[in-house]
Amino acid sequence: MKLRNLLAAVLALGSSSTFAAGMSCYLDTAAYDEFTPNYCTEILWNKGSATAVFRIDNVPERFYIDWHNPKCESNATTCSAVIRVFEEYQATATLIDLTAGTVTEVSATAYFEDGR
Repeated sequence: MKLRNLLAAVLALGSSSTFAAGMSCYLDTAAYDEFTPNYCTEILWNKGSATAVFRIDNVPERFYIDWHNPKCESNATTCSAVIRVFEEYQATATLIDLTAGTVTEVSATAYFEDGR
């Protein structure tokens, strides 16, 4: 069964999951970067774009991960995206519990300024 068909079937059940998954992110800098839950921000001097890295936290292995960004690898717990200065970027992923048939969404937002 294709992923989209599986997702449609699970969504039709009207189920939602009760586990505590979430999403964290950071903006890649020359310094040591740490993930922060739900929202990450930086000032990156004289940059027009930057790489935001997103991670799904606390997701059990029985879950299939479907990132809403087509450039992200399905079932990977991390994903990166190039974002533009002064524009918020929200990453979202749908988590499908392959055992229970439940679905949940997680997201985080990244934003940066260039010091102007």
